[in-house]
Amino acid sequence: MPKKSIAMARGCVVLDQNLNNLKKGLEDRNIRTLISNIELLDFEMKKVFLSNRIVITDNSKNLIDDAPCLDYGIITTEELSSRNNDLVKLISKAITSFSLWTKRHGYILTLKESGKHKYQELTQ
Repeated sequence: MPKKSIAMARGCVVLDQNLNNLKKGLEDRNIRTLISNIELLDFEMKKVFLSNRIVITDNSKNLIDDAPCLDYGIITTEELSSRNNDLVKLISKAITSFSLWTKRHGYILTLKESGKHKYQELTQ
């Protein structure tokens, strides 16, 4: 009997609903994507929904304080002017370049137009 090959997703991200136009592009790059209105999540919902995931948002203010204790990472697009499929490539490349799938503590990665992204570990 021939073996079936199984494709696994690279990982799972939570996408802020303001960036939901990126969902298809991320999934085409084999990144499983959940969409949420992140601003409405309280601490308990963040614990269930965001822990051990990467959150992609254009408004990181309400996420920074809980990231270290709930072990999620943040990719912020706040400093970018465009929100198109080039952004999908930029996110995918940044995840790989900074080895974000392997990090299990709070961090924030601020994407920059210049490509000189800013990575910062967050502490409690």
